[in-house]
Amino acid sequence: PWSSWWEVRPPLTVEAPKADQPSPQAAGTVAVRWQAQAAGGIGEYDWRLYLQDQDGREELLSSGEDWSWQPRQSGRYRLRAEVRDQAGHLAEGLSELFEVVPPLMLEALASDRNSPQAAGTTLWWRTAASGGVWGHTFEFRLQRPDGSEAVLCQGPEALCSWIPETAGWYRLQAAVEDARGNRR
Repeated sequence: PWSSWWEVRPPLTVEAPKADQPSPQAAGTVAVRWQAQAAGGIGEYDWRLYLQDQDGREELLSSGEDWSWQPRQSGRYRLRAEVRDQAGHLAEGLSELFEVVPPLMLEALASDRNSPQAAGTTLWWRTAASGGVWGHTFEFRLQRPDGSEAVLCQGPEALCSWIPETAGWYRLQAAVEDARGNRR
């Protein structure tokens, strides 16, 4: 005689967790949603998601299959998904490295000359940026005595020249944007 039918299910597997944002990201700028998916195994899944830092330390983050994270500290991280089925089978998945860079910072705008200067004098303005995702674009804006504004310089250089043509009180402002659109 034959035995009764036995069900054999596929083994428990888990995909490596995936982020919904590209790496790198600047600290404190965007929430990153991580998600892992499991297949096979027997019954319901019990999830644990762990954040691993660059030194290998782990922190339990979630007991679900997804997690939202807003990185506050620069470094290199991985997310480890651990899933267990009702029969006690265990599967793990490890994400790709995710880099978090320091937040975008902009130094105060400085001129090569003190105020006041005569109309027709070339003035050089400079600033500097640090952090953020590499690929900075600078913008230097001028506010005229009547309140109107104009862009003086825009591009990868943190330096801009301006020759005021008429007397008056002017203000300048610098801004920087990184490759992910973070702006200061």
